[in-house]
Amino acid sequence: MQEIGIEETEAHVRELNALLIAGVDELGARVVTPRVPEQRGALVCVASTDVDRLVARWPKEASSRHRVTTTSGSRLTVTTPPRT
Repeated sequence: MQEIGIEETEAHVRELNALLIAGVDELGARVVTPRVPEQRGALVCVASTDVDRLVARWPKEASSRHRVTTTSGSRLTVTTPPRT
């Protein structure tokens, strides 16, 4: 954090969140995290009644940049590897 800086990190996370939220909207799922960037933290929560369908529709190009996993058949976790 000392090298990159808090402000740059926060801006990067907000940009990633905006892209994620737009993609989730395109998939037809419901974002339950506040839409206003100043009202949310670094995590984006998505409600879905069919996680398997959501994962199946996840764009292949996004899968190369993100790790998509399901747990207990009802939760979807998407993580972004750290920048190197």
